[in-house]
Amino acid sequence: MKTARVERAPDARSQTKWHDKPLGQVFAAFGTSPLHGLSQEEAAKRLAEAGPNELRKGEAVSPYTILANQLQSLVIWVLIGAGVVLDGSC
Repeated sequence: MKTARVERAPDARSQTKWHDKPLGQVFAAFGTSPLHGLSQEEAAKRLAEAGPNELRKGEAVSPYTILANQLQSLVIWVLIGAGVVLDGSC
C-alpha cells in the first residue's frame, strides 16, 4: 500500500491567519457572503482561473520510506530506548 503525497499550491491567501480575523473581514477578502455565497458568474470565473477544488496527487510514498524517515528522529529513538528500559525492569 502506498500513500500519496499531496502538494499544495502556494497562494497569498494561504499565508494569512484567517482564524484570527473577524468573519466580516474574511468574507470581504474572499468576495463572498455567509448568506448568499458566490454568484454563478464569480464561481465560474474562479473555476476558470484556479481550476477545480481538488488536491493534486504527488508521488506515492511507500510505508517503508515513511518508517525510515520516522526512524531518523531523535525523539523516536528516545521513546524506543525508554520502552526497552521499562520492559527490562518489570
